[in-house]
Amino acid sequence: MVAAIANTGKNINGWRVGGLAGGDRADFHGDWLNRAAVAQAGIYANDPVEAMYPLTRTDSTGVDFS
Repeated sequence: MVAAIANTGKNINGWRVGGLAGGDRADFHGDWLNRAAVAQAGIYANDPVEAMYPLTRTDSTGVDFS
């Protein structure tokens, strides 16, 4: 789960973008690992059309704090 959350979405300037959005069962198209990662990282996440949840695990100098 930790790896699934850390590697979700696309890396843009050190931010993981576009991977941790919620939704109902149909939104995940059978990707139950992604659905579980969303539940662990933010159980009440909005649908992708409603919100974006950028995630980072590094500070401004590039040091990983995970």
